[in-house]
Amino acid sequence: MTSKSAVIVNFPNDLYIREVARGYGQYKISSVFAAGELDHRGGEVLSGTVREYLGVPVDAYLYSPKAYTTAKNLFLSPGFFLETKTNLALYDRIQLAMAVSGTRFDRVKTIDLNEFASSLLLADGSKALFLDSVEVDNILSGFLTESRVLGENFRIEVANSTKKAGLGGRAVRLLSNIGLSVVNVESADTLIPNCKVSAEEDALKSLTVARIAQIY
Repeated sequence: MTSKSAVIVNFPNDLYIREVARGYGQYKISSVFAAGELDHRGGEVLSGTVREYLGVPVDAYLYSPKAYTTAKNLFLSPGFFLETKTNLALYDRIQLAMAVSGTRFDRVKTIDLNEFASSLLLADGSKALFLDSVEVDNILSGFLTESRVLGENFRIEVANSTKKAGLGGRAVRLLSNIGLSVVNVESADTLIPNCKVSAEEDALKSLTVARIAQIY
């Protein structure tokens, strides 16, 4: 039986994020949740920021006021079920705890971004760490692909049907990082208010299309 595997990405507390989600400006990653909580949307802002920074989907968030030495200690602690702020239902937390407990330690890859970040002096004289998205993609290349998406081996095109420049490029980065082959990106001729997936009928029933629909 093949053991499950997992990848853990550790962020240094002083990592400086120049584009926090939802227009919140610039913060160290350790302050993003608190900034969002001023409008009662800390988890939404944090998960959106991590999604844009890593260029991968973030399906859920979990914030704990306590520090844990390992991810497994967090997921198997009583606080994981009782004290954390999360958008995961209790059933999902139980499933996650079971998945974590069933993963062998030698099948867990930990990537510490602190090892790659460089020092940054901020305008107020304080110090932070910085790591740009190109470096992040190089560091995480191949680690965050989703096996089911990769296995279906779809080739897709992305068209930005909004007036906001750069959305197509962001979509290409995210979809490529989970294992899709993006062969073309362009601006659509017609503005469309919602995300639309067009494909042959058989492809519309695939796991890949279901995943794209879930993400967008």
